[in-house]
Amino acid sequence: MARYFDYAGGELTNTSLRMPGSNDTYENGDPVPSDGRLGMLVVFVNGPRPCDSPEPAELARIVPANYVPQDGDRISIRFIPVEAIYEACASQ
Repeated sequence: MARYFDYAGGELTNTSLRMPGSNDTYENGDPVPSDGRLGMLVVFVNGPRPCDSPEPAELARIVPANYVPQDGDRISIRFIPVEAIYEACASQ
């Protein structure tokens, strides 16, 4: 996935994201632009993990930036408040 972002003019690492065409880079611990809470880069592949872990990184199914997508994968890359990971679990 990181290579795709690089080719498209963006950047994706295990802890940061810059969308193609943007100058803004979001790193773990930066405030989320929409609400100011501390953010975390999460990558969901085929949905989030079951909500049975107390650690946000485990709940978010942290996928390394060098992940190679497989046919049929549904990938969602988000920079969201850490609390939102727990909120998503609470709503399941």
